[in-house]
Amino acid sequence: MRASGHHAWGVHQWSSGNVGEACRNLSRSDSLIRAERDAEPLRHRLQMMTPVMPALNTALHGDLVAARRLFEVVEFDAGDDPYAISIWGSFAVTAAAAAGDFAWALRAAETAIDADPDFSFTFSGSYPRLARHWAKAMSGGDPVTSAMEMQRIIEADDVLGLARLGDRPPETIAGRHTGPDDERSP
Repeated sequence: MRASGHHAWGVHQWSSGNVGEACRNLSRSDSLIRAERDAEPLRHRLQMMTPVMPALNTALHGDLVAARRLFEVVEFDAGDDPYAISIWGSFAVTAAAAAGDFAWALRAAETAIDADPDFSFTFSGSYPRLARHWAKAMSGGDPVTSAMEMQRIIEADDVLGLARLGDRPPETIAGRHTGPDDERSP
């Protein structure tokens, strides 16, 4: 119960832009869940996003060294579980892209895609596939080809809800995820 409370409050703080407070609460939730992992494996499976949330928020808070260590632990804990690796990958590529680190993004994307080559996990699997094309374009690949492939992924199932953004100005799209509540688009 306490772990769920810390997780919910951490996610709320993250969505409100209070990244430091999000890090503290998500980290507390993660340690509580890890303490009960063996006793309650189903709960652990249902709360797989708990350990990646503090890692992402640590990256967004600017501590990339600590964030990478947290992501390494989550990747190690995922073992050979394709779903766990897909969840790890979707958050790791997001942190890497936010940091502008295309090498990190490409490594995380390739690891996640290799674990789920059939794209079984369409939501979490979309992020690594998009990040792979971004990283290739940023590291000297053909940006036009990368953009076309990204557009194909976005439109294929629209699992990320991006195709519906249509003609909206970029600042409203970014505000949907990063701006204060009163500036967010509906």
